[in-house]
Amino acid sequence: MFPSGQGIVRLLTLIGLPPAAATIVAVLLIEERALDLDEISTLTGYAKSHVSTTIRLLEEKRLVERIRMRGRRVIFRARSEAVASLVKSHLAELRRSLEHAVRDIGGRVDALGRLERALSELLEKTGGE
Repeated sequence: MFPSGQGIVRLLTLIGLPPAAATIVAVLLIEERALDLDEISTLTGYAKSHVSTTIRLLEEKRLVERIRMRGRRVIFRARSEAVASLVKSHLAELRRSLEHAVRDIGGRVDALGRLERALSELLEKTGGE
């Protein structure tokens, strides 16, 4: 796996993707092109059968799309907008949870309030909730 992809993998696992799924999405995002199962297997170090099973999960979550080429060749591409949407929805949920936590403790913890405001600003900038 590319060292530059570890941040993406960490983020995607933090929001609930299994490590193999997060790694495959990261590879597809970094490569910026569609890859076949052999290429994904080589780049991730996962067995082709494991990649195939994980790709099906990612297709169900609509994070990856299958593209049929001439003949029997199939390639896969990350749906970057869907990945971004997944991250934004988790950020929005985190912000809502922080709002409730700050409200529950009566705003006595200044750091939580600042974090909630920072998340709100980030969501506004990225077009989230």
